Amino acid sequence: MSGRNLLLDSKTIIYIAQHKLMPDDFILTDDQLFVSDISLMETLGYPFSDATEKLETEALLNVLLRLRISDPIVAKVIEIRQTRRMKLPYAIIAATALLHDCIVVTRNVSDFAGLHGVEVLNPFDK
Repeated sequence: MSGRNLLLDSKTIIYIAQHKLMPDDFILTDDQLFVSDISLMETLGYPFSDATEKLETEALLNVLLRLRISDPIVAKVIEIRQTRRMKLPYAIIAATALLHDCIVVTRNVSDFAGLHGVEVLNPFDK
């Protein structure tokens, strides 16, 4: 059985690094974990409370597979934003998930509601 492709948003990464979210609560053994460029930028731009929190976040980011913003993602972002009002970071995450067959892992499920083809997982739902 193959695992899921999980695209973690910035808040999910920060919650894990802060130990407010346990990976075992939503990550299965065979899952592959990804981060988009936009979530990487948002995460590293976060004002960490101390050096330990920053180091733990960077360590977590180092084990995630990075999905870069490519020309096909740019085209999909444009398509999404032409058909619905959506903030640019969410459109980039949605386009990345669609093109890489990923499930978006976010607490902000409503940001992606009704977007055809985008599967969302709230890691806080049990």
